Amino acid sequence: MKKEIIVFASSVMRGGRCVAGKEIESKQWIRPVSRKGGGALNKTQCTVSGGKDPVRPLQKIKIDVGSYCPLVNQPENWLIGKEGWNYIGEITSEEIGPYLDSPDSLWGTGNEVPYSEIASGNMTIEQSLYLVKISELQLDRPDIDLKKTKASFYYKGKQYKLGFTDPDFEDHRNWPHYQEEGMLCVSLAGKYPLTGCCHKIAAALI
Repeated sequence: MKKEIIVFASSVMRGGRCVAGKEIESKQWIRPVSRKGGGALNKTQCTVSGGKDPVRPLQKIKIDVGSYCPLVNQPENWLIGKEGWNYIGEITSEEIGPYLDSPDSLWGTGNEVPYSEIASGNMTIEQSLYLVKISELQLDRPDIDLKKTKASFYYKGKQYKLGFTDPDFEDHRNWPHYQEEGMLCVSLAGKYPLTGCCHKIAAALI
């Protein structure tokens, strides 16, 4: 099955890539995964035909997907198909407006959600991906050697400090840096075995 999407995240996750985007027409989120239980893609799987690097935000691409395989914590998941991806074009930042989300919060306050709350039905995840306008963004890499980056920002009056997995951190001007406003793709990750929680991730700064 072919779907045309605009990429809004192509983040680094545990040695692979987490790609997510919205269908151009329906504006519904799609997260292609490597297996039905969820899973990052390798470089080859998320590179367009003839390209050398993984897809990037704001690119329009045509992807091949197999079966719909939603999880309770990630309802947008689609199993990746067998055919390669094709580049269609790009949009500018001025064209993002119709694709923005405006939830009341990013899955409540705090930086993670207990998976048990989701699995038990106490918390329903209608979307595990949001593209939102944020303010007072601060990027910080407290440990240069480990290259673990944090994004601190406000959304609708609530402060979040999330792991920042955008591979283009170095391109986002000087760091650490402060930015009045921005657009951020935020994702709810899979269950982390050590904590039993789904961590909230700042996946891409647009």
